[in-house]
Order: sequence, then C-alpha cells, then structure tokens
Amino acid sequence: MASDLIQRHQIPLVLTSALPYTSHRIGFRLKQRLGVRWIADFRDPATHSHRMFSPFERVFLRQRRAENLAVQHADAITVLAESYALILTETYGLKDNSRIHFISTGLDESLLESPRENAHRLSSPYLVFVGEFLTSYDDSFFRIFSQVVRNPQVAQTGVKILFIGREDVNGPLITPLARQYELERFIEIIDHLPQEQLYNYIREARAGLLIPGRRALWWSLYAKLVDYIALQKPVVAIVPNPSEARMHLERSGLGIFLDDQERAAEQLTRFILSDTDVPEVDVEYCKQFLVKSQVSAFIKVFEHVIESSQLRKFKSD
Repeated sequence: MASDLIQRHQIPLVLTSALPYTSHRIGFRLKQRLGVRWIADFRDPATHSHRMFSPFERVFLRQRRAENLAVQHADAITVLAESYALILTETYGLKDNSRIHFISTGLDESLLESPRENAHRLSSPYLVFVGEFLTSYDDSFFRIFSQVVRNPQVAQTGVKILFIGREDVNGPLITPLARQYELERFIEIIDHLPQEQLYNYIREARAGLLIPGRRALWWSLYAKLVDYIALQKPVVAIVPNPSEARMHLERSGLGIFLDDQERAAEQLTRFILSDTDVPEVDVEYCKQFLVKSQVSAFIKVFEHVIESSQLRKFKSD
C-alpha cells in the first residue's frame, strides 16, 4: 500500500516510527525499491531496554536487525531523547552521528485555551504526579515526605500529593506505600483525565513530581516531564545523576533535586513552606517542549533530507 501511494502521488520522503520494529523494515524496503528518502524515528531506545524487546533470543535478534537497518541506512534519524543518540551510536558503532536529531514530544498549546477559572482548585497547596507509578520506581519520595509532614507547620498547610493517572495501575502500588508511611490523609489518587483538565491541575500545583528513584531509567525523557517543562512548572525530582531527565531540568532551571538523602526532608519542607526561592526559569528553553516547536523541528529535518537528496542528484547529473 505504501509503494502504491508513493508512486501515485510522487511522494519523496517517508517517516517510520518504532515501536513496532516492523515499521523500520518497511522503511528500508521502500528506500531500496523506490529510492525515496527515509527518516527513522525512535520513540524508545528499543533493544537497549529489557521492557521493549522480546525475551526470546530468536525474536530479539530479528528486532535488533530491524533496528540496525534503520540506524545504518536511514537518511536521518529522529530520537525522543538525546540519550538515545548516544545509545544508538555506541550500540551500532556509528562514526558520525550527524544524521541523528533530538526532537522531544510537545504539549499542545490549543489544549491550554480552557479557562483557568475552570481549573480544579484545592484549598491547600499540592504537588502533582502525572502518569503511571511503575513497579521499577522506589519508595524514596514516600520516606522523605513522611518526615516532612511530621513538621507541624507543614501539616497545618494541608499539603496534598495528587497522583493523576490510571487508577487501576497507581492504586495497587501507591495505596500500600501510603499506608506503610502513614500518609493516607496526605495522598489523593485520581483516575486519568482529559488533557485540558490535567493541564489545569499542573498549572495550579505548587510543583510537579518526578520520582522514579536514583537508579531508574537514566535514558528516559518522561512525557510527564515534557508537560511540566512546557508549563514552566518547578519539578521536585529524585532522578539518576547523570540522566536525561536531570539534564533537561537543569537546562530549563526547573529542577528541585532531592539528592542529599540526609537533607532532602529539610529541603522539601522549605519548598512547601515557601522559604526557598523558586528556580529561575529559562523560558526560551521551555518552548522547545511545545507541539509548535516539535512540528517545526520535524519540518527542518524533512527539508534538510530532501534538499540534500536534490543536491546529490544535481552533482551526479
């Protein structure tokens, strides 16, 4: 079907996005057969992460070969996180990574047009966690927060932690932790919401939460983090050092890192009580996490690939 469409409409370029791995095999064949330019997009560092590939060796080798086709033969490669460029370069021995372009996902500004007065407003301050709390995350934040709320001044604020995401996923993991650390009255679990409502929750929050732990998913640029940065919201973070998430939080100026385990509770207490300065935000840097910037970035890559192809054809003629 792709071959038919390309020939019928004289399409010069195709984009394949994976997972699934098959997408890249299709892109390779279209380039071979029809001579179209090919851009391979990686949404995840597929065969780098055990969660993304098959546990069966025979299937894994086929997945690795499909990924290798894209890395070696695509005219350009787009990646969701800068870390993927390093992973692909190291895994496949690229001597030149100039074909690899970092393009983040983006927050859709049109969804911010709902009135702020319709936002959910709590009478007390809250921190918000967006998405699914994974089994690979540790309990560091819960231990720290349990110390924080023992402070009478903090307890008096009525501060809450909102977990917004699939209740069937978050509930079974978060409820036992809340019970273990005696945090039931400070935690509220909310099922997933329409994006407009979710963005209002984030905008009204004291801060976003990014708390996978100090050893989890160093390569990941979380979708929730993209939303936080695009909305220029401070982020209380427990993340690996170094990591993709930390790098973008440092560049944006939004990160509040609970790195020092002995002082983390004191640091978070000061933040909740507004006794510490809110980070100075790099507004221009945050703009790259909007859909408008994402679309512009893809257009630039498309144009570059097509122009390079035309230049090579001109020289050969």
